Amino acid sequence: MRMIFRPFALMFLLLAGCAVQPPIPPYPMPKAVQFKKTIDKNVPYIRVGIVWGRSQITFSADRDFKVVDADGNIITRGKRNRKWQVSVQGGSGSEMVCRLVAGSFKNRDGANSRAAALSRQGCPAEVRSNGNHLKLNGVQVDNKTWRVYLKKLFWSRQEAEAYRDAIWNRFETFIIEEPLNRKRSAWELRDLTGRKSWPLNKAVYVVGTVVTLYQVDVGNGFHWERMENRKYPEIISFDLDRSGMAAAINILSIEDYLKGVVPSEMSDTFPMEALKAQAVAARSEALAKFGKRHQGQPFDLCADVHCQVYSGLSEQSARTNRAVKETRGKVLWKDGQICDAVYSASCGGHTEHNDKAWGGNPVSYLRGTYDGTNRIRRFGSLSREKNVEQWINDYPREAHCNTTYGRVPNSLNYTKKYFRWEVAYTQDELRSVLERSQNRTVGPVLDLIPLNRGVSGRVTRLKVAGLNGNYIIEGELRIRKALSESTLWSSCIYIQKYGYGTIPNEFVIKGAGFGHGVGMCQTGAAVMALKGKKYERILRYYFQGVKIQKIY
Repeated sequence: MRMIFRPFALMFLLLAGCAVQPPIPPYPMPKAVQFKKTIDKNVPYIRVGIVWGRSQITFSADRDFKVVDADGNIITRGKRNRKWQVSVQGGSGSEMVCRLVAGSFKNRDGANSRAAALSRQGCPAEVRSNGNHLKLNGVQVDNKTWRVYLKKLFWSRQEAEAYRDAIWNRFETFIIEEPLNRKRSAWELRDLTGRKSWPLNKAVYVVGTVVTLYQVDVGNGFHWERMENRKYPEIISFDLDRSGMAAAINILSIEDYLKGVVPSEMSDTFPMEALKAQAVAARSEALAKFGKRHQGQPFDLCADVHCQVYSGLSEQSARTNRAVKETRGKVLWKDGQICDAVYSASCGGHTEHNDKAWGGNPVSYLRGTYDGTNRIRRFGSLSREKNVEQWINDYPREAHCNTTYGRVPNSLNYTKKYFRWEVAYTQDELRSVLERSQNRTVGPVLDLIPLNRGVSGRVTRLKVAGLNGNYIIEGELRIRKALSESTLWSSCIYIQKYGYGTIPNEFVIKGAGFGHGVGMCQTGAAVMALKGKKYERILRYYFQGVKIQKIY
């Protein structure tokens, strides 16, 4: 699965019958949003970025509709089934720069101490707030952190990555992008059928209809990447993103948002208790991420893997809607905070520490452990190479997500391929994949050497030894992207080389699981549900020491 917000962002409300709370952050809900008669005043509303960074966005509507500004003033009216377009004239977006973040802290004093220490080491740093304090139905949610940024700017991601790799042994960082100067673009709304246009200078809202957005990016960077036309419930907002390009944003209650998330992240054929666990995890993750991602954008969360996959109305089903309804308002809670309840498709039999997967500070409820009966622990520490090889080759029956043994419902058959798998590359294929993903000349590949592993066996630092020199890839996702045309299913891998002489002619990557492995294993949750476990038990199994709390 954080933000600087704009004046038209949405407010949080108390339960029906109570007075309106001070909005979080402090600005009013647009009158445009209040046009929706079915607005649920008991739950938070959020803004989901569907597409952005576009010079033009095309849409149509199922019914006649209005286009209004934030004050509810009507700009124009539209007819159903006509194509419309929001376009930016002559713009290519603001120039973006990369920065390195060297830590997040729950209090400003800790962040200031970290920034001072970095400055003494020759890396000047500054502190910025990130996230917000939320109040939901009288429950105070501490959702604010303080980030430490290196002051040094980088003009390309490759330059930022090179600097990050050079300092990795001193301290860990991750990369963010931000606009150097916000561009003020000229933009317009156009009726493509009637050939009429309206110049725009602020956000507009399409209200009173379901909207189809054309050419929506789905699964960016993964093997299911594609473009689709998708339908979204009202309300759709069009605005300029932080780089001055067009953005389409869906504004809706978090409960309606979850109806588009749960079936996108878990098959609606999974057992109901697994779907309920998914609903609670997704609700928790969305609220925990609120205010912490996509800073400077006119939305709170994106609709893709980076936050959570949200497909609007395209994937909704009666079973997943039921799972959302029957867990309404429930989140995972620990130490006065909503938990960032992350999840992945298949852990391969062992979940991962959050800090090993992504860097940053350890989170108490995101500790990696064997996922199965106690007997599975016989493999020992998976940070050791010998143990990992045995682990991957063994197909342990005791793992919850091992659906390759015994009989499982048809709905789980597709998960079998994720538990254990292998990918083979010729020398030329591997060299091509690495050069494309790393944007550098590799030369003949001599070896792929894991330097560090997490507790699940996932490789977190990988050395690429080439005839033209060596380099290191840091981070489980970067490793997965480096070793695949799209994204390798997991970094819990070991590598075999074949051939004669010093230059191998074939590399075989053997792996376990699908995804980062942190938090809930979705396949494991489904198997636990099949064995009679309730969703509360499933969640407490994967997120240590949490409680389930209803906040509205």
